Amino acid sequence: IYARVGDALPAGEVIACVRPENIRLVPPSAAIAEVNQFAATVEALLDHGPYIRVRLGLQGPRLIAFVPKHEAALRGLHVGDPAHATIALEHVHLIEADAAD
Repeated sequence: IYARVGDALPAGEVIACVRPENIRLVPPSAAIAEVNQFAATVEALLDHGPYIRVRLGLQGPRLIAFVPKHEAALRGLHVGDPAHATIALEHVHLIEADAAD
């Protein structure tokens, strides 16, 4: 995963953090040229009022995305659907691994 880093690059190991509302889902046919783009499968959908919590399976880790309910309805998201998760560089936050404990 890539991040936009200023002058204060953390030293040593880092953990990349992304807020779930900053993960965009696009259908595989509409994939765009994003640096942080991951092929995924929709594993679970959970209604959270104005948004849908979408659990995405990748090859290894999982991502959780919050998708506005109207957007999920337009896309017709279903468990098992393929999707591409995109994350803009400015939405990736790096923290020192030791600080996460």
